[in-house]
Amino acid sequence: MPLFYFDSYENGVLTPDDVGLELSDIEAARLEAAKSLDDLSADAQHIDRHELAVVVSNHAREPLLMAILVFDVVDLASAAQAISRSSE
Repeated sequence: MPLFYFDSYENGVLTPDDVGLELSDIEAARLEAAKSLDDLSADAQHIDRHELAVVVSNHAREPLLMAILVFDVVDLASAAQAISRSSE
């Protein structure tokens, strides 16, 4: 079975995968990347904006795909005021 690596990024900070996982194919790796993002988001401290990513690479460490999750809190009252001021 092919070996895949899942390097994770949290707000641009890399945590490399030094072990990897043997999975049946790229679709299994895609699902694993999504599960990894779910796990990372459960542990993340969501303040205002939080960016998480998982880069999937093959056995030669060539990137194959990237799964991204962005958590952002927008203050709608402030945004509406800014839009209102800019249209005056």
